[in-house]
Amino acid sequence: MSYFDKSLKEFSNELQNRKMTNHTIAEIFYKIETHGNPRESYWQLDNYEQHLKSDDRVFYIEKNGEFTAFIFYKWIEPEIEITHWAVKYKGCGEGGAAFSLFLSKIAARAYKVTLECGEWNQIALRLYEAYQFERVSFRPKYYRTGEGAWILQRSHNS
Repeated sequence: MSYFDKSLKEFSNELQNRKMTNHTIAEIFYKIETHGNPRESYWQLDNYEQHLKSDDRVFYIEKNGEFTAFIFYKWIEPEIEITHWAVKYKGCGEGGAAFSLFLSKIAARAYKVTLECGEWNQIALRLYEAYQFERVSFRPKYYRTGEGAWILQRSHNS
């Protein structure tokens, strides 16, 4: 297993040099998120295509030449905002392992890490709370489904 941390633009340029289009690159992320359950998609394919143009960074894990997890984040020194993440193999501890690796290798440099989590996503909420994230605010009707989102935060001292 290897992990990498790059700007999305750098990541996209490297794959474009391998003759991949932005659409193909977006499909890689989309397939990680929907692996095993095509209905479990918080982002649509066009969201990924648009996001490749952002100033976000991507932390990703590769196993045996296959991308298996990613975390999109904004580094606004001294803070990090996690904007989206997913793992390919769900229910086997891979999500916790990827998140833990990100926190220890990347987020350890930040004073504060924030993220949003759907109010219905109890598995993710338990994971975040296990890593000392605290619920600091709530956004009602945040998602296109009409459901709300918790804003969670972890300070450097956590």
